[in-house]
Amino acid sequence: MRANMDQLTEIADGIYQLRFTLEQARSQSRVYLVAGERGAVVETGPTIMVPSIVEALKEAPGGLDGVAFIVLTHLHLDHGGGIGALSQALPRATVVAHERGIRHLADPSRLIESTRMAFGRRFEEHYGPILPVAPERVHPAVDGEVLDLGVRKLEVVHTPGHAPHHLCLMDSRTRAVFVGEALGHFLPDTGLLVPSIPLPMVDLKAIFRSINRIQRLNPDMLIFSQFGHSPDTERLILEAKRAMAATSRIVLSRLRGGGSEQEAAALVLAHYDERASHIDPQVPPMRFSGAWAGTTLQLVQSLRAYFRKRDLL
Repeated sequence: MRANMDQLTEIADGIYQLRFTLEQARSQSRVYLVAGERGAVVETGPTIMVPSIVEALKEAPGGLDGVAFIVLTHLHLDHGGGIGALSQALPRATVVAHERGIRHLADPSRLIESTRMAFGRRFEEHYGPILPVAPERVHPAVDGEVLDLGVRKLEVVHTPGHAPHHLCLMDSRTRAVFVGEALGHFLPDTGLLVPSIPLPMVDLKAIFRSINRIQRLNPDMLIFSQFGHSPDTERLILEAKRAMAATSRIVLSRLRGGGSEQEAAALVLAHYDERASHIDPQVPPMRFSGAWAGTTLQLVQSLRAYFRKRDLL
């Protein structure tokens, strides 16, 4: 399955990253096409990205009818917000999500409310609406299940923590793993991997169990649903553990000491600016905090709720 390189960039054998306009790319999401006798689109991004996905797929051999699966690592707006719109554009494709999340595809009302909490009440103006998916189009994936693409297979790996319904995909042909946000966010320009902890819920113990499970897969490439991909798998998996532990420790210590959420967020940002300089001394000071400051306060708020629930605060 060859691709139009104006719209698709091959990042591994038969795995293509879709390219978007600058306005669409501000969502920082990534969407991938896995080539096979039956192709698979992994992630959709928000609805604003769907027209470009459709145009790119028209140029790929097999066209729109060649896509057999649309797979979501999880249902958050920046990864799966466009699933309703894309399923309408690809009427022959089966929508695949973990069984714990599929009820929100047919009735996205609770998903929309949590999206408003995380992205603002007027999120549709920037990202587009979250549309429902016809129930008969949805396949509830379970851990260990295999999606057969013909020349390759995608194994479903349940990796809760970032979300209870989060899953990863292991590609049999390349040993690449689509990790969604199970490991965090990989920032290629700094070499950093930083935690991704959403509102309103997080489960730190589950996150560490999922990181360990990805490590046991022994992947040859990690494909993140935001920012990029890397063959530096061993370092990044260890970095994911270190980053989650360090961030949790910083936030808990500051909040226990009577500090505010804003003070805890500032300490987290300072930690990663220092970490970026350690990884690459050429990275300008404050480069990291400028790129990630907008989500750090939400990270602190989510951790605070987690610690309170477990009587740690």
